Amino acid sequence: MSNTQYRRFYLISLGSLLLLSAYPVINGARMLALSLANGALQPGQLTRYVVPYAAICVALLLFAAVQPLVLRLRGRLALPVCTALVYGVFFAVEQVLENIQIRSNGLSSIDGFHPAPRLDMWQALSCYISPDAVKAAQLREQAFIGPGGFYYVVGNSAYKVHYYLISLILIVMACGFVYGLGKMFRDKDFSKKKSLALQGVSLGALAVICAFANLTGFFRTTAPIQTPLASVLTCLFFIVLGMAAGVYAGSLLLGRGRRLGLWLPAAVAALTSLLMYIGESVMMDGGLYRFGKGWFFEGLPGIPLAPVDALVILLSGAAVWLTLRFVRDGHKKAGIITGAAVSLITAVFVIICAGATAPLQLAPEADPAASQNSGLYGCYAFEENLYTVVYSSFIAHKDSMPVVYGLDENSLIIANTDTGDVTVYGIVYENTDIDESEFSSVTGLSLGFFPDLSRFKSRVRVASCTNGSGGQYRLYQMDDNLWLAQFGGKGEVGSVYRLERTGGTSLSDLYRALDTQGAFPSPPPSPATDERRMTLRDIYALARKGEALTFDDFAPFRSRAVGRDFSLLRYDAEGVLTVLCDPSVPSFSLTKQGYDPFDSAHSIDLTAGYDATTAYLDPLHSLMTLTIDDPYGGAERRELIYEFDGYRYFLNTTRADRVFVTFENGERLPIRQALEDRRIIIEDAVANGLYNVFMEPSDNPLGGGFSILHHLHRFFFDSELFYPSKSFMYTMPGGSLATYFDISELADILEVTGRGEYAQKLRQMDTSGLPVIGGRAYADGAALAGADITFEIGWKFSSHTPVYFSAGIAQGLLT
Repeated sequence: MSNTQYRRFYLISLGSLLLLSAYPVINGARMLALSLANGALQPGQLTRYVVPYAAICVALLLFAAVQPLVLRLRGRLALPVCTALVYGVFFAVEQVLENIQIRSNGLSSIDGFHPAPRLDMWQALSCYISPDAVKAAQLREQAFIGPGGFYYVVGNSAYKVHYYLISLILIVMACGFVYGLGKMFRDKDFSKKKSLALQGVSLGALAVICAFANLTGFFRTTAPIQTPLASVLTCLFFIVLGMAAGVYAGSLLLGRGRRLGLWLPAAVAALTSLLMYIGESVMMDGGLYRFGKGWFFEGLPGIPLAPVDALVILLSGAAVWLTLRFVRDGHKKAGIITGAAVSLITAVFVIICAGATAPLQLAPEADPAASQNSGLYGCYAFEENLYTVVYSSFIAHKDSMPVVYGLDENSLIIANTDTGDVTVYGIVYENTDIDESEFSSVTGLSLGFFPDLSRFKSRVRVASCTNGSGGQYRLYQMDDNLWLAQFGGKGEVGSVYRLERTGGTSLSDLYRALDTQGAFPSPPPSPATDERRMTLRDIYALARKGEALTFDDFAPFRSRAVGRDFSLLRYDAEGVLTVLCDPSVPSFSLTKQGYDPFDSAHSIDLTAGYDATTAYLDPLHSLMTLTIDDPYGGAERRELIYEFDGYRYFLNTTRADRVFVTFENGERLPIRQALEDRRIIIEDAVANGLYNVFMEPSDNPLGGGFSILHHLHRFFFDSELFYPSKSFMYTMPGGSLATYFDISELADILEVTGRGEYAQKLRQMDTSGLPVIGGRAYADGAALAGADITFEIGWKFSSHTPVYFSAGIAQGLLT
């Protein structure tokens, strides 16, 4: 290496790359060493911006180190082949780093989704997408609670399409630039100085804007529609990325004709921008960031691209064509003109986006309406129903409104503390004085007295709130009172509530509930296809763990955050069972259908074990002490007393008007009212002495019914007692004595009693010819025999009929 200039270049290039690579390479090596030493990393040991930049830097350092060898290779394919090998090195290092395990011991997963915690997933949210955008795109994410707060994990690795594409462009451009400079200094041939200058500017611009994107996230907000500043910066990134690739390609074609040297690089720029849009759409499951409202910012028919996105793609190509045109013509002010053109493009986007997203401003604090109402930000609870339209089927009162309302600068959040359902409405602050005709659609017929507006000195319409489903609210300040009014699609007033500030819930609690709900797909899958929905078999399996049960055992299941501060997790299971988990204790409270899951007196902790849990799930086990006054008698025909959840319940005679329920506090209600008001469930009544209750499905093709509630059965598998649900056993009417059993539930029981082989046979059974009752397949003795399962009903006419099941035909019938 006798060439002094080249030697100097070699050392400077290698040293510069070492300096620029110090942060990601050192921290990447540190995390890798810790993971090898300890098997995994603690969340606090993570360092941002290591993925993918450490792998990029390692690959480029390797290329810079061996560039003398690369320069000695001959042939046009030497550089492309070496660049491909370098990208292979990048990909290998990237895979090693991405798969570093993160230790989640000591953390609690709060949303039920539990991917293997890896480095690439763990830090992804901080780099690429806002939580609301995750929800808008229906992506999966997970939140872990740790001593230092919340850690977020993305459950969709599609975001890496961006990383790999940008990394490929950076590596190709950097390798070509280093190779070209080295060749120039080695051969002392400066004829391509202009071309290399263009390559250097392109590479530098791309590197700078990538660093800016990672450090700032373009100042994105948590809203799917971005602020004008974020919109401008995002569009500018796509344009600069396309320009960098296009100008770099054009630098290699300076000696070619105008058509090839201008139009091909412009096409490369447009294609690069388009590929980034495709990558973003893949990442967001078919969606894209939106930069405003209206036709210019909404997706075109059949594709996610909006007109504004098409304009960005075209502008990246046009900017390259313009730049190369001035460079090729030797214009002395090419750089100034190009810079002015880019500035003009940016100014156009500022004007367009600012107008389309009004009243949003360049920064939230610059929004005068939002700043004026910052004192309203926080959480509110329902205080009083001021008005409800007369035809409404619901009248709000405090006991029926377990709802928290959250206000921030971007949204109205309405969250149900019992179910965990959260709805977000975009908010536009208006602060407009109103007169007494504001609620002109209110008629004289209402369920509630509508206040006289003239008695308020200050009447202000604070904000309007809408969401994508057509819901619309308006927020009013009436002196010191905060009102929330719901409006219909034709502008009619549906209800008006007075809200009061609450200290029991914070905005961060609502955001946590929103994050947890983000694990739910929209629309939700049916119960039959939802793999993350808890089943009866899962309940049994969890109960078998007893005191060894931990919060991690609930990771495979879907949950919602509930409770006043949304610190509890609710798992709704098959059969309308509910499990409430408190990650801070932890506790695992199981509640049957019809009971309040927040009432510990009517629940059981799963850690009590399998026997206690199965006894609790017995349909005839009641946690309430009632007195049933039943005179019996009555006309000899069945009487429908209750209908709920697809089932009808009959008394064997018409006497419901004389059957009363007396509670422990002395309150006495007719049986119909007690059931319809959900003061009791039908099982409570049967368990406390209501006899001859017949249960039938609303859709009853065979004309029979479920016999558990009106005939006292005891169920055994071999000698082990078990308690099925009330819809497990179906009998035909009359004297046929034909009996059918729910295949799905029987398979679950077999699974949890250690008979998985036979459970599998049941699940593989051809059910096409079997009766379907209430949406579930039922099998008689002949069908069960095909799965090597037999049953015998002993003492068919006794009041405590045992039902014996046995696995394996060879065992024969039990007698």
